[in-house]
Amino acid sequence: MATSPGYRRSSRFRDPRFRRSFARLVTHYWSHAASLADGRIYRQMHRLDRIAGMLIHGRLDLISPAHLAESIHDSSPASDLTILHDSGQGPHSPPAKPRT
Repeated sequence: MATSPGYRRSSRFRDPRFRRSFARLVTHYWSHAASLADGRIYRQMHRLDRIAGMLIHGRLDLISPAHLAESIHDSSPASDLTILHDSGQGPHSPPAKPRT
């Protein structure tokens, strides 16, 4: 498996109980669409119209593609979006320089 320079796997993944619990949680959310009805976030974006927000997205995040962050940003007039082109998801992603 190819990794980015400086990447270190979290030591918690050595624990089989943690790996099992993590896998159960992830598959539960994936199989239930994160427990949200389709389109729910977009239907309620108007509630955030006047609240400033910042979205930060790692382009290498394979679980949540960048177009989803861009779509939420487009639906929220008071938001700023920063795409980290050399980063993914989680604390072990390599450091990146932001480009907006």
